[in-house]
Amino acid sequence: MARSISRQASCGPVRVARNLAMRMGGAVLLTACGDPVQPPPPPPPLPTTGSVMFWTDDVRIIPIAVQLGNQPVAVVSAAFSSMPPCGQAGAANYNSVAPGSYQVVAADAAGNRWSFVSDVKAGQCLAVRLLVNRSGSMTSVEPRVVAMRFQVQVGK
Repeated sequence: MARSISRQASCGPVRVARNLAMRMGGAVLLTACGDPVQPPPPPPPLPTTGSVMFWTDDVRIIPIAVQLGNQPVAVVSAAFSSMPPCGQAGAANYNSVAPGSYQVVAADAAGNRWSFVSDVKAGQCLAVRLLVNRSGSMTSVEPRVVAMRFQVQVGK
């Protein structure tokens, strides 16, 4: 059995409906004046892809052609004094990359070659610094989200 009570409020009717069914428990619905209360919006979806940015601070080795897995070749065309933000023009950027391990191959016009595996994680931008020392080329991998750095020495 349901029972409904209506009352007049200063801004309009306020209706209280009460279900008195004992077996199902009680439920109360209140409607008041003013704008209806909206539920909060759902949280944004979790990221499903990551990004990788290749950069250098050595003007002597640009341009550098980079290939991440079977993605199209991207080019590092500028040298930066410090690590640029992900997506920076002049860096080789790969966006919306599915998480996983990818073979990376890079080469500059001077004959330096880099070859290593890069791990892409959802929601992260991995910044990879390409550089050359006296014994050959090497990389400095700097993930943007996690505080972890490591270097991989590679030969020419």
